Amino acid sequence: PASGGSRTAATSETLLLTLTEAGLMDEGTLGYGRSLFVVKEGGGSAASALVDGTLAYDAAAKTLTFTPASNWTAGNYTVTATTGVRDLAGNALAQQYFGYFTVS
Repeated sequence: PASGGSRTAATSETLLLTLTEAGLMDEGTLGYGRSLFVVKEGGGSAASALVDGTLAYDAAAKTLTFTPASNWTAGNYTVTATTGVRDLAGNALAQQYFGYFTVS
């Protein structure tokens, strides 16, 4: 979803994020679960448990793909990428990304 946006997903889908930042991203800042990029169960301020999974970066396509360790359970989820995520020149994201999605 767009920052602040939402979408509905199936239980077996991966989460694909397209990066619109100008430069190639520093993969060292994309480590999942280090509070730089996280997916949590719940929405908004109710977000709680970190969803276990892996993050893969495709520099050519400028995409991040999050694959959960197991199928999603029905409910709301929050995706956050902080300004700690940087490009190869060391520039931070212009603003924190915060999105929501629902699995049904």
